[in-house]
Amino acid sequence: MSFSKFNFAKQANAIHHQKHGNAPKKYLLFGVQSIQNSAEAASAFLGVANQSNLRPLPSIEDKQLQIRIDSLITREASRKVFYHFMDHFVPKCPVVLFPTGTTIETLGEAKPVLLLAILSVASAGFCPIAQQNALILETKRVLADRAFVRGEKSLELVQALQISTLWFRAPESFQQVNFNQLARVMITMAVDLELENADFSPAATTETAWERAERQRAWLTCFIISESISLILRQPKMLSWSSNMEELMTSLQRAQVSPSDEFFCELVRLELAYYTIDQRLILSSRQRPTSAHNTSPRDAAERTPPRTIDRESCTFNELQRALIDFGQSVALLYAREPAMHVNHNISEFAAPFALKSLKACTFIHAQTSSADLVLLQETMTASHALLNCFLGLSLVDMLALPPHIYGGRIIYSLIVLCKLYKTIKKSTVDTSAVLPFEDIRLEEHLERLGAVAKDLMIRDERNCLSRSFLIVEELKKWRFEESKSTQSRPSMRSNSGFSNSDYDQQAPLIGQPYSDPGSVTKDQNAAIAEQSAIQLLCSEGSDPLFWDTELNCDWFFDDAVNTVDFDMPH
Repeated sequence: MSFSKFNFAKQANAIHHQKHGNAPKKYLLFGVQSIQNSAEAASAFLGVANQSNLRPLPSIEDKQLQIRIDSLITREASRKVFYHFMDHFVPKCPVVLFPTGTTIETLGEAKPVLLLAILSVASAGFCPIAQQNALILETKRVLADRAFVRGEKSLELVQALQISTLWFRAPESFQQVNFNQLARVMITMAVDLELENADFSPAATTETAWERAERQRAWLTCFIISESISLILRQPKMLSWSSNMEELMTSLQRAQVSPSDEFFCELVRLELAYYTIDQRLILSSRQRPTSAHNTSPRDAAERTPPRTIDRESCTFNELQRALIDFGQSVALLYAREPAMHVNHNISEFAAPFALKSLKACTFIHAQTSSADLVLLQETMTASHALLNCFLGLSLVDMLALPPHIYGGRIIYSLIVLCKLYKTIKKSTVDTSAVLPFEDIRLEEHLERLGAVAKDLMIRDERNCLSRSFLIVEELKKWRFEESKSTQSRPSMRSNSGFSNSDYDQQAPLIGQPYSDPGSVTKDQNAAIAEQSAIQLLCSEGSDPLFWDTELNCDWFFDDAVNTVDFDMPH
């Protein structure tokens, strides 16, 4: 209802009570309809009918939600969180954008559910943990109420689900969570809204172009989330690539509604590269491929060259280039992975990763050719490049990354290095000419990532990236035991040049900390956080950390085997 209609309705309601008291409102309803018709005719005559800049007033539910948000977090804190999200989260994954001049007041009126989702994922450091928990719980309640109880479907809900999925926050315990369900509900809703059916004709107004770009980003983001979950979990895809998506991406870039759309489309292309590799190599299916798909690792690698960008002509900033380099290293890893397969042991390359991911490490044997060793050497190089890209970021930037996309692939690259370490150490084949054992540098990367993991836990222990890196300590213990199992090889490279202080000084805490800085030292705080997290892992019904038990440090993927069964397009 427009503002004019709303005022006419209030006026009619007052007249009714003045004349009829509490009499039945059938006359009122007729009067309101008549007034509304007159208002529409007057608006049409004045040329303001259906004018989109006359924003409708918020619904009662939206107003109630705004009041609820204000009761959970102050306007001043909300403003800081929102700008922190725009300054640090959006540049790394620009899936939801806002017009220039958007404030929490205007966003709260237009899209309160989306505002709540943003506050729930980005509030660490700006309010106490109890408030963070309250925001997370309220977001879950609102999403469940709107999507399931009321059966609502809207672009706002899709965007809120995308924010909640990409920057999923860890629950208080390490119990099973609903990360995968959020993604499925989001994609199902996007399909029902027909977001893929975009209009490619020239936009009549700037506002029309913006709304169209929002729908295009939302649909392409569904593909990013679907593909990343599929390959990280090694499960069937929720959404397949189509020619329509290519048209959407081309249209989005051509419209130039936002400068960040070029980088966003590059992120989509990276996921498309992984999708193409998966289609050729059958990486997301745990079923053994048929003979038609059973190609040699070398043939598979040659058919899936990594995609590169022209660094000289691109307009990406340093951070964006680092994230693209990260993504290209991921593509190279996926393309070379079959060289490490033993009887199509896809499950060992799937999250949640654990010590049992390192069981089958016999892919170097007497029949291994020099070409296959070259593939393994390229795999090692890609793992190093991926880890170095990540470790080159500041701690603030790390905490603003989508955790499942980056955390899952970082641990994946560590598992790859561990597998190389174990198979070369156990093998009787001399690999020194192509793949020297000391070049793996597993200990160095575990130490570096372990130092960063402790800092991340101090700054934001509810961040899924921080939680996922708990497995690093277990991998360090595993490597130590492996190093004792057989006699050490000579010429192991020294790691003495690494200093943890390099990461201690990268970035300050986000916002204002809510702990007494004088109560414990930083190292003590890190040790306490890490130990309590590991103890919680063991106390939540999980088995002791033995070889054949699963350490659910990548716990945010644990719900993969128990998801809601939606009919999804393939």
